[in-house]
Amino acid sequence: IAAQDTEEKEKFVKDYDYQNRSDLYYVELKPNESIDVTVKMENIGKVDWNEETFIVVDQNPAFDGVISFPTKVDATLAMMEEKEVKPGETATFKFQIKANAKGETVYMNIAPLVNGVKKISDYFVLPVAVQQPIYKYEFKEAKFPKNLMKSNEEFNAWVKLKNTGNVIWEDISLEGENISASQKESSTEPGGIATFEFTFSSPEKAGYFKESLSPVIEGANWASSTLISFETVVYKKSFDSEIVSKPLVNNWEQGKNYTVSLKFRNIGSENWKKDDFSSVFVKESDFKVAELNLSPSTVEPGEIGTITFTVIVEEEAEEKEMFMLVRPKIQNKPIFSKPVYLSYSITEKQLQTLDQKEIIRIKLGFSGNPEITANGSYELYAGDTFLSTLSAGQITEVTKENGNYRVKTPNANFLKSEPIRFHPKNNAILQISNFEHRPAWNEDLNDNEYRGILEIREDEDNLIVINEIALEDYLKGLGEVSNSEEPEKIKAIMIAARTYAKYYMDIDEKFPGKPYNLDDDPNVSQKYIGYGFEKRAAQVALGVDATKGKVITYGGEVVKTPFFNQSDGVATKSALEVWGWTHTPYLKSVSDTTCDGDGFLGHGVGLSGCGAKGMAKQGSGYEEILKHYYTGIEIADLY
Repeated sequence: IAAQDTEEKEKFVKDYDYQNRSDLYYVELKPNESIDVTVKMENIGKVDWNEETFIVVDQNPAFDGVISFPTKVDATLAMMEEKEVKPGETATFKFQIKANAKGETVYMNIAPLVNGVKKISDYFVLPVAVQQPIYKYEFKEAKFPKNLMKSNEEFNAWVKLKNTGNVIWEDISLEGENISASQKESSTEPGGIATFEFTFSSPEKAGYFKESLSPVIEGANWASSTLISFETVVYKKSFDSEIVSKPLVNNWEQGKNYTVSLKFRNIGSENWKKDDFSSVFVKESDFKVAELNLSPSTVEPGEIGTITFTVIVEEEAEEKEMFMLVRPKIQNKPIFSKPVYLSYSITEKQLQTLDQKEIIRIKLGFSGNPEITANGSYELYAGDTFLSTLSAGQITEVTKENGNYRVKTPNANFLKSEPIRFHPKNNAILQISNFEHRPAWNEDLNDNEYRGILEIREDEDNLIVINEIALEDYLKGLGEVSNSEEPEKIKAIMIAARTYAKYYMDIDEKFPGKPYNLDDDPNVSQKYIGYGFEKRAAQVALGVDATKGKVITYGGEVVKTPFFNQSDGVATKSALEVWGWTHTPYLKSVSDTTCDGDGFLGHGVGLSGCGAKGMAKQGSGYEEILKHYYTGIEIADLY
């Protein structure tokens, strides 16, 4: 509330007149706040004011939901406190304004009604601003029901919340699905603490219950605050459970092994221990069950345990749709009232379709603990042993643990000694979701997607990721040539790149003793980017398809085919000059006048990128380009 400057009127001219002497300019309130207001008016008329004098306020629809006047009686906002006010004296009027929940500014037009008969038409205007309501709270403390309760047990609980908004809490309650508790205090000012008391009666039925509570005031929109919740397990038996998840349909191929995962919540009063765990299976004879496991090793009441077992499908298992029953036990006592029903379908064994001679293994530049997912379903293996099938978007994490591989999926947890392999199904694309592999020219892209298989294994005390991929698909993910280049240059580069890769697949080892042929580092091998490059380089993919299987040979043998970016526009260099190689007669210095360059970019041996572009623009085909830069070679078909 601030003082208001008023224009002075001429005194004692009219019979009825006043001068506002209130120390008011405007009134500001918080939502639901009440304030006492004093208005002072000097009698500057000729007539005395008696005790029947009062002030009125014009009715305004804008007041609805914003302010009200608790002390107002009928039309009277406030009676004059003095018994008589003569001309030149000042009258006092006191009343109360209460803010409601609606935040807005309204204007009170106040005027005196002198001696109960004469209303002065000159209004005194008082602006009243109600702040926008802010409903916020801070959780202070609570006494919640116990984590473990018997059925039909009662517990007296309470919650204390601090009002951190600007609204006085009145008629507030704390509500949950099964709980409604009113505020103990009649009101709670901003900064104050509200208490909510309630009795929680555990249900008859055993189970896990989580109750989430939130304050409720009619018309309130709460700002985000700390979640108020409690959990309890209602038990009736020592060993009991409820199923959390299970596979709906299991598709099993003949001759394969599968890991099945079931999740149960312990709703008994006793811990489950791994050493006490067993299970009964009712099933057909065409598959075996092995490696029964409970994880974690101790499952306390309220916690979720994962039961896994391996299904070993016979090679000659009949193709059919069937079901099996699983009944887990602790200390030989069933933990589920009814057996768990699992349906399954046995299908014919699928044959490998890839020609193994066309497969190349590329070490990727990722470091750390890989998290693998896919845009479609994929299979998880430890070596050649099938572990699980996962759906699109499900993430599998692999870490090291005492010389083994710890594999965590949304449904299971494995510890395996063999390298972990990810096989995409139906041409799905695998992704290393925690691999930041963004090109400098566009950091909105992340080249962490790959065709083929991903394999995780330990190498020199670190986990590495190997992309096992068909040779032709590998070439489509190579960033050795721009998508905008001349088509014949692209074809020439792809043949040279295919030859380079094939040489290190069959003839020599780029990384002696390592479980991969090349890596993705352009300074060491070739610049392999993966599926991201394939998606945005359609012309490169066409160049790969147009030259499928073509390689460079010398004397009938596949040879090593280096290539580089740019020469000085005069000639390339020989391998003897640069590296001292004496066994590569096809890597001689040749003219490079079609290269519009003034200096070497790269080692200078073999095919010149800028020279190949110049030849292609002049009409040369890929074979002519290759035979110019690699002396005495032939182009052969691998397949």
